[in-house]
Parts: sequence; C-alpha cells; structure tokens
Amino acid sequence: MKTELKQKWEDVKTRSQELYEEEIRPIVEEIKEAMEDVADLAEKDWEDIKEYWTEVYEELRASWEEYAKIMEEKLEQIQAATMEKYQEIRKRMEEMKDSSMAKIQEYRVKMEELRKEAMEKMMEMWNEYRTKFMAKYEEAKVKLSQMYEEYKEKLIKKWEETKAIAEQKWEETRAKAIEMYNKAREEAMQRYNEMRTRAEEKYNELRQKTEKIYEEIKEKIERIIEEYKEEYRPQYEELKAKIERIRREIMIRYEEIKRQYEEIRDDLKTRYNVKYMEIMSMEEVQEIMELLKLREVPQIVFEEAKWAWNYWEVERNAKEMYNNTIRSGKEMITKMRDDLKNKYVIFDPENGNIFLTIPLPVQIHSFAAMPNIEGTRLNTLINMDVVDMFYRYKPTTDIRNWIPPFKSHAVIAGSQHYMTFDKKFFEFAGACSYVVARDFIDDNFTVVVNYERDTNEPVQKSLTVITQGKEIEIKEDSSVFIEVEVELPIEYMNTTIVREGDIIKVHNTKGLTVACNLKRDLCTVEVSGWYFDKTGGLAGTYNNEPSDDFTTSDNRIADNTEDLARSWEVGRQCRNHMNRATECDNISRSPRAEPCNQLFQDSTSPLRKCFGLVDPKPYRTMCMNDLCNDEKNADSIHCNAAAAYVTECKMNGVEMHMPTKCVSCKKPDGDRYYKHENVKLTSAKNEIPRSADIVVIVEEKKCNEEAAKLMPDLVKKIDAEFKANGIEDNRFGLIGFGGEGVHSTEHTHTIESRIFHKARKFLLGADGLAFSKSSDNNDTFSAIRKAANYPFRTGVAKSIIVLTCTECKESESKVSYDELFKTMTDQDITLHILTDYEFKINKSKKSIEVYGLDAKAVFTKKDIDNPYGSNFREFVSGPENQCTRLAQQTNGTVFDANRMSEKTFSNIFSPRMVYSSKPQSCQICECVENEQGMGQSICRPCEEMNVIKPVKIGKASKEVKYGYPGEEGFKSVIINKNDKFDGLFKNKKQ
Repeated sequence: MKTELKQKWEDVKTRSQELYEEEIRPIVEEIKEAMEDVADLAEKDWEDIKEYWTEVYEELRASWEEYAKIMEEKLEQIQAATMEKYQEIRKRMEEMKDSSMAKIQEYRVKMEELRKEAMEKMMEMWNEYRTKFMAKYEEAKVKLSQMYEEYKEKLIKKWEETKAIAEQKWEETRAKAIEMYNKAREEAMQRYNEMRTRAEEKYNELRQKTEKIYEEIKEKIERIIEEYKEEYRPQYEELKAKIERIRREIMIRYEEIKRQYEEIRDDLKTRYNVKYMEIMSMEEVQEIMELLKLREVPQIVFEEAKWAWNYWEVERNAKEMYNNTIRSGKEMITKMRDDLKNKYVIFDPENGNIFLTIPLPVQIHSFAAMPNIEGTRLNTLINMDVVDMFYRYKPTTDIRNWIPPFKSHAVIAGSQHYMTFDKKFFEFAGACSYVVARDFIDDNFTVVVNYERDTNEPVQKSLTVITQGKEIEIKEDSSVFIEVEVELPIEYMNTTIVREGDIIKVHNTKGLTVACNLKRDLCTVEVSGWYFDKTGGLAGTYNNEPSDDFTTSDNRIADNTEDLARSWEVGRQCRNHMNRATECDNISRSPRAEPCNQLFQDSTSPLRKCFGLVDPKPYRTMCMNDLCNDEKNADSIHCNAAAAYVTECKMNGVEMHMPTKCVSCKKPDGDRYYKHENVKLTSAKNEIPRSADIVVIVEEKKCNEEAAKLMPDLVKKIDAEFKANGIEDNRFGLIGFGGEGVHSTEHTHTIESRIFHKARKFLLGADGLAFSKSSDNNDTFSAIRKAANYPFRTGVAKSIIVLTCTECKESESKVSYDELFKTMTDQDITLHILTDYEFKINKSKKSIEVYGLDAKAVFTKKDIDNPYGSNFREFVSGPENQCTRLAQQTNGTVFDANRMSEKTFSNIFSPRMVYSSKPQSCQICECVENEQGMGQSICRPCEEMNVIKPVKIGKASKEVKYGYPGEEGFKSVIINKNDKFDGLFKNKKQ
C-alpha cells in the first residue's frame, strides 16, 4: 500500500513537471519575449527622437553661426560706409568753414538718413533670420508630433498584443493546472479512503472473532463450574485466573491493534499533508501560483501608465513648453524693438565724436571675437549635459523593475555611514549589535551589524546574515563563520555564499542579496520588491517614504539616531548606547576638504557623469567625516566614499570607474604605483621577485574525484621543487567548475578565507570540492580566463594547472581561443593540463611508459628530475584539443592524470613544470582596475615571446632543436639523437 501511494505521488510530480515544461515554461518565455519587444521598441524610438533633436540642434547652431558671421560682415560694411561718409563730410566742412548754417543743416539731414538706412538694414537682417528660425521650429514641432503619435500607436498596439497573449495563455494554463490538481487530489483521497475502509473492516472482523471466542469460552467455563463447583473448586479458581489472564491479553492485543490502526490512520494523514505541501512547494507549482497573479498585471500596468500620464502632466507640460517658447521669442523681439527705439546716434565731428549704438541679442566686446553667450538661453542649450539626460531617462533593462514595487538596496559604508532602502542617509556607530534589516512578515531573513564592544573607537567587527535557520557571519578579515569557520563556496537550500575577488556575496533565491567588499569597507543589502513594506531595522521600512525610516522596533518615529539604534539592539546586554559617529562640518571650506570637493563637487570630477542621477552631496559628507576620523590616511581615506558612490552608480545602471589615485598596485619593494602607470623591472637591478603564483583548476566531475584527492600532495611537491630552484614565498589558488549548483560555473575556492595561500594550506580549499555526475557545464576556457585574471603579484612567475576529464572545446565556451591565447602570452602565463588520457607510442616493440609531453619532448618513467624530457616527441600522439594546444603554445605541458597515483609522477611533472615557470628577467608592469575597483598588476615580458610550435623530425634528422626559458630569455639546446639524454641533463645541471 505504501509503495502504491508513493508511486501515485511520483506520477503526480512527473505530470506536474511535464505540464511545466510543455505548457508553462513556453508561456513564460513568450511573455518575456513580448515584454522585451516592447522594451526594444521603446528604446529604438527614443534613439530616433534623440537623433532627430540632435540634428535640429546642430542646424540651429549652424544657423546662428551663419547669422553671426553675416552680422559681423554687415557691421563691418556699415562701419566702413559710416567712416567713409564721415571723412567726406569732414573734408567738405574743412573746405566750407565759412558756409552758411543752411549747409550744415543739409548735412545733418543726410546723417539722419544714413542712420535710418543702417537701422532698416538691421531690421531686414533680423526679420530674415527670424523667418528661417520660425520655419525650422515649426518643422521640428510637426515632426516631433508625428513621431510621438507613431510611437504611441506602436506601443499601444504592442501592449494590446502582449496583453491578449498573456490572458489567453493564462486561461489555458490555469484550466490545465486546476484540472491536474483536482485529479491528483481525487486520486489521493480515493486511495486514502480505500485504505481506511480496508483497515476498519479488518479491525471489525478481528473484534467480532475475539468477542465470539470470548463468549464461547465463558459459556463453557460457567457450565463446567456449575457441574463441578464443589469438587473442583481449586481447579476452578486456577481456571478463573487463567481466564482473567487470557482476557487481559486479549484486551492488550485489542488496544495494540487499535493503536496500530490509529498510527496507520495518522501516518496516512501526515503523508498526505506532507505530499500536499511538497507539491505546493515545487518550483513548477510556485510558478503556476505566480502566474495566477498575472491576471492583474495588464490592468495594473494600464492604471500605472494612466497615473504616470496624469501625474507627470505630459500633455500640459508639452503645451506649456510650446507656449513658453513662443512667449520667450516674442519677449526677445519686443526687447530688441524697444532697444532700437530708445537708442540714438551722437554726431559731433567738430570734437571728433561719433557714437552709433546697435543693440544685439548677445554681449559683444569686439568685432574681432565671437560674441559672449554667458547668461543667455543659448548658453543653457549648449551646456546641456546629454550624458545626464541619457542616464536619467534611460529605461532599466531589468524587466522586474518595470512594474512596482521595485527592488531596493541599503548600504553600510565604513564604520558609520548608512543609507536606507528609501535613500535616507545618516551617521551612526555604536558598541553593540543592531538589526539592519529584517523580514517581519515571513521571517525569511535578518541582517545584523556587530560593533566591537571593548574599544573606545567605533570599529565594525562583522555582519551577520540569518536565513533558513543558519547564521552566516562575515568578518572584517574575509573569514566566514557558520558556527565554525568555513571555506567558500557554500550552498544550502536556497542560499549560496561565494567569493568574487574581494567581495563576499550571500544570495537567497527568495529575494535577498548581501555583498561585502571588505577591502573598501562597504556592504550592500539588496531586497526584491516582494519585501515592500515588510522590513524594519536601521535600513528603514522600504516603502518609498524616507520620512518614516527612523521607525523603531515598537513602531514609533525616533527623534535621533541614538533612539533608533537603541530600539534595534540585539544580543547580550549593551552597556553603551551613545552614538560614537564623528561628523565634521567645520572643514567643508578648508584645504583639508579639497580631495572631497574634487571628487564630489568639481565639474572636472572623474565621477561627474553620474552627478545627474545620484546626488553626490551625501557622499561628500561621508568623505569629510572620514577625513576627520582618520587623519593618518588622509591621502587615501576619501577613496572609500568614492567606492560607495561608484557602487551606487553601477547599481543605477551607470558604468563607472574608480578615480586614478584610488587604484594602486604594490611593487616588489613595497612601494605603490597607480592606475595606468607602468614600471619596468629588471634582474640587473635585482627588482625581479624570486617567487611564483600558481592557480589550480579542478573540473568537479566524478571522473576527477580520485585524482583531485592527490592534488594537495602534488602541490606540496611543486612548492618544494620551486624552493629547490631558489624560488621562495610561493602561493597557490584554487578554482572549480563543472559541478552542480554553485559548483557549476567557474568559481573561487577559498583557502583559509584567502584567494592565495601557502602550499601546506591547499588541502583546506580542496576539501570544499564537490563532485557531480550530471553536470552539463564543460566550459574549461572560462575557468582558465578566470584564473588568468587572478590577482597575481607584481613580477612573479605565473602558472595555471588544469585537472580535467572531459574534452575541451571552444564551441562550449563563451571565451574564444584567440582571446585566451593573447591573454596568456601577453602576461607570460604557462598552462599545464592534467587529463584522463593514455599516451601511445609507435616507435619500437619495447614498452615505454609515457607520463606526458610538451611541444618538443616526451616525459617517461626514466625522466625523473629531468625537466628536458626524452627526444622522441614525433613518435608520441597526445590528446588533440584546444586546451592541450594552448598548453603547448604557452610552453606548458600535457600529462596523464591517471598516473598521479604513482610515486614517480610528481618527480617527473614537478621539475618540468617549475622549469618553465621562472620570472622573466625584464618585465613591464601596468596597474589596472579590476571588476571590484581594486588595483591589479598586469606584467608582460619586455620582448615579445615567440610562439612555441612542436618540432617535426624526419627519420634522417640527427639533431633536434628545443626552446626553453633561461635567465636571459629563451635559449636553444642542440640534441644529438645518438647521445644519451641523461648525460645532456647532467651537463646542463653542471
């Protein structure tokens, strides 16, 4: 019966999954594609409108320049004509000094006519320009109106199509889902009733038989007692006692049967409820329930769009803009006309004074220079920031943020800077633990900030995330604790914890993401729209109302941050409730605040392009407060505020980079150099560090499980070989890929909470590898690219070791071979492949065990401690794929991973690997900014390295030429086939 019930539930689950894959998923994809089409349409039309207005602006600007040029030419002509007339009049007046007053009056009349003629020409020029400008304006207005109507019609049409498809698909899916649910429920209830009826029948049957036997025995005993009462009294009493014992045993059996029946009934009921909850908690059923909500989406979108149209008063604003433009034009013309009426000409040639006043729409101090447009409307138009407009009105690409409530995030920057979900900023630093955010409806998560209790200075100790029954504590030294210290990545239920560079990220699929950049002392808490108006804590209530963000735990509005924080204290009793945050208003105008002003105030700031979208004022306040708190690091402390601002801009869709002086890299001697700066390192000046950084990549599939267990010992052997060659202070990192869940895509495995660590600690990271049989991810190239972008130290030797058991194909990767090859060769990174492959030899009948090969040589069992290998490479065929090709072209190797269990393997592989992993004697290093906004050194050899290709040797050839890296670059070794290779190796070591 149990098996039948289990089978029934499996059938229900299978049919639910089939319904989801065949019916629901295609519908969701269609709706998603339709919404993307709407977004693409809106984006395309916005680009058309932007392009058109750009053209109109350029035409208007060209017209103005043409008008200014014409005005300048005309004014020069008028000036020349005026001076000519003036010279003529002056000459005649010299000749006619004794003439009568009538002549003088005649010349005054001529001068007045000259003035009127000049004024008429000016008005004619102005009217001509005004006609052209108004024609261009009317043309632009008509075209914009047409484009708006077309865009509106397309958007409405597309929306109606999407709405119809969503409603139709919803009804179809809803009907099928309800039908399957009712059918499954009926079958389960029918089976349950059948089992219950059967159990009751068995119970009644057993009870009847027991009662019948009991009555028969009782009747016989009573008859015997009556017949032999006096003679068999002792026997009677004994028999009576036996009967009583039998009765008690029967009743005990009866109660046991009854209890078993009730247990069966309760068990069936419990299993039914459990299966019902399993079905309801299935991802497919949850998506069906989510689809139930889609019925309301079209009406919600329509109402929101209608509300936005009315709220923003689109129609009224458009009309107002048109009327303002007309009114401004009329005011300008009227002002010019009044100026022309009020101005006059002073003509006093006797004293050598002639003044001609010509009003212009702009300030002009010389005819030899362009007019000054400062303070005019034209200046506003020219200085309009297109970047600000683009990011302010650019639609989001996240479809989940098209319909409110939208996702939001809070920020904890440094030890005292807070930004709530509703973008309210305040300063606070305590000495206890405080709730930052908590889901008070479903209790899905709680985020707590912990301060040091026993210090006089405000020090943030850690951040605790409580979700799905576990407490995750992220400490300032990058360590993560879940009861005990753990290595990343970790996945349990719906929660994952990963390390991405310097960022530790906790993500829950129920809508919570906590990310901490511990190098920048910055943590963000992001929640989905599901938690709208459900949260409380220092991060506020998340309801788009900053005014109530100081709501306390007892639901009142606090007057200050101390009262707010005290209400959200958690953990053991707090002795100090004072706000220890430092606020500095007295340095805002002092020279000390100059770094903050340059970043968050100046128009030349590297953060300028985000000023129109994210207000820089609160971040300037953060910056100045940090300067007061940490005067020792005044040269760099402002970078933490810059990092907070850059992060906020990125979360709002603006691609930003850190200021140059906030991104630095460490030289081998301990000094710093900054972003975009280059340094040259040479061995002649003893600047090259004798160290190596090695990244191990493990494909987390079952076929690699046994070989991966041997990697920690191999790493120790490699480290010992490096030290034997004078290369000390070596570090090892670990990357995994190809598993399930969080282990699928390329990811970092921490080693004692670090990305790089000593060889003896490698086992701590390797213990976190999780091997799977069913993963479909075979993207080895992406894992190699992640390793190539690891934070290598400046000037050290760099190597990558890949342990893989599947074929490497470029077609299965989002990274191209050419891109990866250029990255590896530019940075002089050597690649070594350990793969599941048995090498084959076609040279002689003698059996030779081949462990591996490179582009020039083969490594056999005889090549222990021999980095040069044996000289019959042309007779060995190795695995042909793009990873092995890349390994050989970077002067790396390909070895058989099946032989890792042999004792001689490490003595063959390690010398060869170390041999090609020595620092170049001359390097040029550049400091660049990585994805987390931190500095990272990228070093390349001073001279371009030649691509290594396998040497093809014919049968008649007696010599083979090999290339290998030495202290001064690549050298060549001539090997005679008749010589023994062991002797050559000994000579080389001498």
